[in-house]
Amino acid sequence: IQQPNKPILNYGRNLIRYTLLHKGGVVLATAEAHLYLWSACDSVIVSDVDGTVTKSDVRGVFDTVLQEKFQHIHHGICKFYHEP
Repeated sequence: IQQPNKPILNYGRNLIRYTLLHKGGVVLATAEAHLYLWSACDSVIVSDVDGTVTKSDVRGVFDTVLQEKFQHIHHGICKFYHEP
């Protein structure tokens, strides 16, 4: 329930919960995730989790997985994402 004059989202990390209800209000399933709200002035890097940094995700998957070309994998990428 939203309180008057209280923002729906706060800057930074927000917990969200999806709930699937059956007739009569019986909970069938729930899933939780985090939604991040950033300032328009923040810098953000968006990537997938396989360690490749490419212009085309399809090309990165094709080259890495199917052709076993590993030039898209950047050494130290896990350390980069882990550091604040």
